[in-house]
Amino acid sequence: MTRGCFLLEAGAPVFSCEPGETLTFGAEVLNAGKQAQDLTVLLHGPVVGGMGSAGIAQQVAHLNVKAGRRATVTWPVPVPVAARSDI
Repeated sequence: MTRGCFLLEAGAPVFSCEPGETLTFGAEVLNAGKQAQDLTVLLHGPVVGGMGSAGIAQQVAHLNVKAGRRATVTWPVPVPVAARSDI
């Protein structure tokens, strides 16, 4: 951990949600190295049907020594086509 940037924590405050709900999740990174670092945090979420993932948000940051950064995104959970009532 003292060699540079690392992922300190990531995830969502809940374990599950229903299609159509809004989910907020994110990641926290920390620079424990001896020099400032540039990094990119890319947040992914599952695609409809649960197979694979899709990039949802990307944040670029410059972290000074012993600095941290939290990246969060609020994402509307997709409703599968079979479950939609407007079709």
